[in-house]
Amino acid sequence: MKSGHESRVFINKSAFKHGINPEDILNCMEFPRDIHLENPDPAKWLYLGFSISGIPLKS
Repeated sequence: MKSGHESRVFINKSAFKHGINPEDILNCMEFPRDIHLENPDPAKWLYLGFSISGIPLKS
């Protein structure tokens, strides 16, 4: 994600309760299949994509 300014990513604790690796979550966010805005304020995005090994994820 190169936008010319610093971005911070917050991964909710609930993303880890299913044993998903942080690198897989970041891979899903870097190469999303689709992105949905869940809440505009504060911004909450849903990323649909795949883990490094090809497992479908939503993060």
